[in-house]
Amino acid sequence: TVSFAANGIQIGTGSVSASKQALLTWNPVTAGQFSITATYSGDASFIGSTSSAVSVGVTPSVSPTTLTISSSANPSATGQGVTFTAFASNGATGTIKVLDGSIVLATLTLPGSATNNQVSSPVLSTLTAGSHNISASYSGDAKFAAVTSAVLVQVVNTATTTTLNAPTNNLRS
Repeated sequence: TVSFAANGIQIGTGSVSASKQALLTWNPVTAGQFSITATYSGDASFIGSTSSAVSVGVTPSVSPTTLTISSSANPSATGQGVTFTAFASNGATGTIKVLDGSIVLATLTLPGSATNNQVSSPVLSTLTAGSHNISASYSGDAKFAAVTSAVLVQVVNTATTTTLNAPTNNLRS
């Protein structure tokens, strides 16, 4: 039997295989530098021994991030105000950029809420007529991975105006 230790604390054991190897899968609960050693207990043919330490660096794991974006009015008309709302994984912190293709429309700061992690752009009324590929891009933080949302196609129609002309010669006072 081989006992494995990280910084002097036992993290598990493994049996010696026919190929004279012992394996251990270890999932550390904290990030940092660890000094790993393996100690063989010995048997009738071989005496016990401890390996030299091997330094292992563990980086913090990040969770996948859910990110969606919605529009307050789709389709909309030119000159009409539209607000885009991004929803990120609960607890995520950092910034979200609202993009029209590669053009940044707004940069927003997530509140880091554990129950309703959303943020809305200011009212935007500058979108031109046509289709716009709107997305949200999240910067990531220590716990959540950076991600870009699926594209929302925002349709902006040309605003129409109606003019009423009334003849003035038939008006009576």
